[in-house]
Amino acid sequence: MDFKNYQVQIKELISLRNEPDFNDLLDRILFGESNSDKFLIKMEINRLTKPCIRIIDLRHKMNEECQLFQHEKLSHYLTAGALKIYQDNHHLYGVYTIGVFEAVDSYIAQKKKKQAKKQLVVIPKKRQDQCDLLCISQRYEQGAPRMFFVSAVDILLADGKTIKGQTSNISISGVKIKFQQKVELLDGASLQIIFTDLQLEYQEAILTNEITYQLVKQADDGNTHYLYLSYADNKPQFIAFIRDFVRSNQHKYKIDVHYFYQLAKIKALNHTYLSQMSALPIYLDNRSASPFLFALKNSVNKKILNEWHCDGFNQLPMLFNELRLPQLLAHTKEKSSTTVYCFTYNTTNKTYFISASEEELVEKGLKKLFIDYGSSKKSWRVYHLTLNTYQYQQGHNYNITDPVPTVFERTTHIATLQPLFYTALSHNESSGNKELNEINQFVHHFQKESDVQIFTLFSSEQRKEPRYLYKSKLSLDNEGRNYTGEIIDFSLSGLKIKLDKITSIAVSTVVTINLFALQKVSQKHPLSHLGYKVIRYGPNNVLHLQVCDSKTFSICSHFFYLLVKNNPSHFKCLPLKTTPQPSSERLSEIAQEALYDCVFFIGKDAGLPNIKYAAIDKVDHPLHKLFSLHTDNHTELNYYPITNNQLHERLLSQPLKQDKAEGILKEALIYVKASKDRNDKWLINSFLDSDFHSEQEKIDFIIKANKKANFYALHYRLSSIKPVCLESIKPEIRTISRFAIHLTKKLEEELSTIHAIIEITDRTSDMMRNLEGR
Repeated sequence: MDFKNYQVQIKELISLRNEPDFNDLLDRILFGESNSDKFLIKMEINRLTKPCIRIIDLRHKMNEECQLFQHEKLSHYLTAGALKIYQDNHHLYGVYTIGVFEAVDSYIAQKKKKQAKKQLVVIPKKRQDQCDLLCISQRYEQGAPRMFFVSAVDILLADGKTIKGQTSNISISGVKIKFQQKVELLDGASLQIIFTDLQLEYQEAILTNEITYQLVKQADDGNTHYLYLSYADNKPQFIAFIRDFVRSNQHKYKIDVHYFYQLAKIKALNHTYLSQMSALPIYLDNRSASPFLFALKNSVNKKILNEWHCDGFNQLPMLFNELRLPQLLAHTKEKSSTTVYCFTYNTTNKTYFISASEEELVEKGLKKLFIDYGSSKKSWRVYHLTLNTYQYQQGHNYNITDPVPTVFERTTHIATLQPLFYTALSHNESSGNKELNEINQFVHHFQKESDVQIFTLFSSEQRKEPRYLYKSKLSLDNEGRNYTGEIIDFSLSGLKIKLDKITSIAVSTVVTINLFALQKVSQKHPLSHLGYKVIRYGPNNVLHLQVCDSKTFSICSHFFYLLVKNNPSHFKCLPLKTTPQPSSERLSEIAQEALYDCVFFIGKDAGLPNIKYAAIDKVDHPLHKLFSLHTDNHTELNYYPITNNQLHERLLSQPLKQDKAEGILKEALIYVKASKDRNDKWLINSFLDSDFHSEQEKIDFIIKANKKANFYALHYRLSSIKPVCLESIKPEIRTISRFAIHLTKKLEEELSTIHAIIEITDRTSDMMRNLEGR
């Protein structure tokens, strides 16, 4: 029922509500109305006349001056106009009721509406190629719900000065402060806060102390200056007080549930990307004789570890050994990235692993020879390598039972290896009289087995299937070539085998296995033409294989299960082994530092792919400028550079129609030219290799774009991903549900549409170095 048409009658009845013949008066005043309408109006009067304890604080809502008004043991901050409305309605109701509160609230809403009309401006239509910009690293993000609360504070600056301000909102992990005086402060600065008003209201000893906060960012809104501060102290009593304060006062003050909703979304996308990013983070100590400390693997980048596994060893430490790391640091000091090439080759009795960086090959004059020979191998791989300094700083409060891992504190640098499909400019370098055996200087030579630590992200337990020792003859077929060998051990989904002679089969190659010896003990299960994939090499021509199709898995899992069950004493079981590693929270924390790529999350709108969110970890990221050219809104990015010239159809829409469950859908190198026209507007043109008619045309385009405009070379990688894990934000969903259950459903619907990601790697400096070296 709409009560707007009965406001005069309702006010008259409110003044008569205490009369003994109130019901008769109600019938007279509402003469002609139905009994149901009379009943609803009477219920509305009962609601409006209920006592209210909500505080009205307009200091952060109105530009007008607010005065303290204490009444009925409550302290309100009201403008002159709001105070008059309060007093007029208090006179009507006799006490502070819901009706008084709603009258003031309605007055403020009308006041704001009038002000908005006066300040009305034409807002430009949002471009269709805009998406929300997120910082998924969560280094400084608020981790708890904020409560709008205004209270006086003193801010102690590093130079000894004190400025007065007011809190705008507060939580256990941070506070937002506003004040009129603008002060020049550096982001990241440490500030001391004294909660002066809370000291007067609560006799808590901890409130007499100065509380340390870190400045995250600053903002201006007209004449008001805002500081966003992150809690940076170690005072458990203060955190306990704020937690209890928010919990006991959230019925009076509004919880910023929308902000918490945004944080939950960021946390879910952070978990999704870290668990499925293609780059491999590697942590180094350049002060050590063995710089390689550990790497972080997930379900996607573990493929890199398999590619660098040869002759029974993880070969990655050889890329960062005590001799090569100083050279890499020198080469990447300015640009922080380079290109790494590697492959394996076989002799009669041994497999050799070879790797070289761009600078190593150029310095030796062996780039053309190395690439020409290596790229002919199936094991040929190319990687984008970043290398940056790092010092571990704990960003969260951990339990005392979860100490800082020593290996974290030893870290001085973080490297990332990003797989690339190889599309370099052709090289004019002459091989001269150089012999092929000169590339042997890049062969990895192990003196001893190194202690390589590999940690798994978001895995509380490293669990694998039990393996059973058993020898049985088999044959392997690879592209028409047949090899014989025997099983070393087996599991329900994998085999460890040893071939009778050396062969060169690249990692990820699909091979056909025939278990002809085991076929003699089973007539029910066909054990020929089984599909397996090579996962990695072991020493002495040992191969680790994994089932790669559903038919083979169904056959082998049933056969091996029955084989072990019916012969329990015949097979020696290799027990499961778990590798001790730091907690998932600590691994996730240190993984944030390895987020160097620009990432786009792909959702669906009406069944069509749409770029929903963009994530660039740092504002000074070289790609932030490119994707901000067509927008002035700092909370958005413009993905036009990767969708113009029909790239949206060629690089996104068409690949996603393949309906591939998981894995890489499309890789490409995008050449972008950004320049301004006569009206000072940005013009962006993007091309693929296939858009150029010749190699020289592409080179001319790069040279001209770099000289007269802004040039970018972007490695584009589109991958389908597993659904966003809502379990990772279960506590946040539970909190949001307490205040706004409809937002929980909205959050789940938004995240459920995400099904692919685009990783953009900046290859501009590498492309220009490649061009200069021609």
